[in-house]
Amino acid sequence: MRRGWVKKFRTLEEAEGDLWVMEPDQSYYRRVLSLLDAFPRNPSPRGIFKYQTLEEAQRERERWSRG
Repeated sequence: MRRGWVKKFRTLEEAEGDLWVMEPDQSYYRRVLSLLDAFPRNPSPRGIFKYQTLEEAQRERERWSRG
């Protein structure tokens, strides 16, 4: 599957019909998995954190992004 593609429709009804897949096949599951790859597996922790310096905050952000 190509990344960064845009699916175009001629009518709103055509677009609405493409929202739901009632009988998924292997290609559907492959598309779903490829979309999930776009999202981080380990998102940053939730909450508000205080840091003494900008460098400390950046180090913590790097640690979060490494997982």
